This record gives sequence, C-alpha cells and structure tokens, in this order.
Amino acid sequence: MTGALFIALFLNEDVPVGIAQRLRAHGYDAVTALETGRLGLEGAEQRTYAAGQQRAILTHNRQHFALLHEHWLATRRDHYGIIAAFRRPPGEIVTRLLALLDQRMADEMRGQLRSL
Repeated sequence: MTGALFIALFLNEDVPVGIAQRLRAHGYDAVTALETGRLGLEGAEQRTYAAGQQRAILTHNRQHFALLHEHWLATRRDHYGIIAAFRRPPGEIVTRLLALLDQRMADEMRGQLRSL
C-alpha cells in the first residue's frame, strides 16, 4: 500500500460495519476491526495496526483517539490519520465521510486528526 493516492480506512469496532460496505460501493478501500480479526483490542493497538497498514482510522471514540493522536505527535510517531466521527445515522456518516475522502488525498490525511 505504499504511496497510495486515496485514503484507505480502518473502521474501529465501534463503527457499524455497514459503513465500510457503503464506502467500498463508492470505490474506497475500507476494512473493519471485525473483518481483520481485531475486535476487543485497545485503541493503541488498533492505531498501531492501522498505521502499519497505512490506513486512516475511523472511530466514534473521539476523546480516546484524540489523546492517542497527541501522544503519537509528542513521540514523533507517524500515522495515516484519525477521523473521529460523532455518532450519527450510518447514512449521514457515509455522506460526511465521502465529502472528506473526495477532497483529501492520502498524504494530506497523514498525521492529521479530523472530525466528522
């Protein structure tokens, strides 16, 4: 996945899996914690996995991942982005997420924390 043009996503276990299916229907690369066998792992482990796969992570756990983002910045560790979404109906999340994905390239998301 090196040098990816478009943002690839890893959906944390608190995000409905149907969102990944909808994103894939729009041509985006999206996998879930369930699909990758990563259920029940701590946020830091999820973040490390997503970074290793060069994927931005989508989560509803805004506060926890904001702290992880700050920690990774302070320790100069790289990541491919964190998208913290407010809990909304899945269709609304997909609409907002598609707007972000259509406006940003993978390198623009790297090291960023974005809210939906």
